[in-house]
Amino acid sequence: MAHGSPPVTNGLSLHQLVQRSVQRRSSFDHTGATTAYRLLNGAGDGLPGLTVDRYGEVVVANLYDRCPAREDTLVVTLAGTTGARAVYVKRRPRSATRLSTAQVAALAPATPAWGTAVDEILVREHGLRFLIRPGAGLSTGLFLDMRETRARARELADGRTVLNLFAYTCAFGVAAAVGGAARVLNVDVERPALEWGQQNYHLNGLSPDPYDFVHGNAFDWLHRLARRGT
Repeated sequence: MAHGSPPVTNGLSLHQLVQRSVQRRSSFDHTGATTAYRLLNGAGDGLPGLTVDRYGEVVVANLYDRCPAREDTLVVTLAGTTGARAVYVKRRPRSATRLSTAQVAALAPATPAWGTAVDEILVREHGLRFLIRPGAGLSTGLFLDMRETRARARELADGRTVLNLFAYTCAFGVAAAVGGAARVLNVDVERPALEWGQQNYHLNGLSPDPYDFVHGNAFDWLHRLARRGT
């Protein structure tokens, strides 16, 4: 793999920018309560068009249109700087709504760009447990930019009934349930995502009611629930 010359942004090399981001988030590695977090956040860390997510021993780089770094150089830099077991790369399209299976596979290969393949990995976020699949297409199972919002939902959930639309793998549902919600209804158009969500419930010691995982269009269900007065 050819390295090429490392790009320089704002007077700092790619290696320096990644190293600075790793140091900024180093406190997570000392607590153990959170092992999944956004490691590098685009322009805020000096690299517009690039985000890097850490899931325990796995790092996932998300490349957007304006990413200034060469992919091969980036992968080698992330591997050497983070000490990750595997580095995955996902090229983010402007829209992912109508992509074929082959297009998704080309944009987000199931195998890592560096290191040993990791089919599944268990991570923690504020003590909650979630199952991550790094090679499962463009999404891995947990949107890390919602970390603090999930924590807030957990704080507010006690005794409440919660409707979790576009639930995906039900991370918000888990947070609300652990926070003491009286009931959480998870709705998503993808049945496999809801099954994945039930796994996340079990990982956190919850005994989910199968009827609380609803397969269907979120907007259709909003109308149905409104007619019922729910």
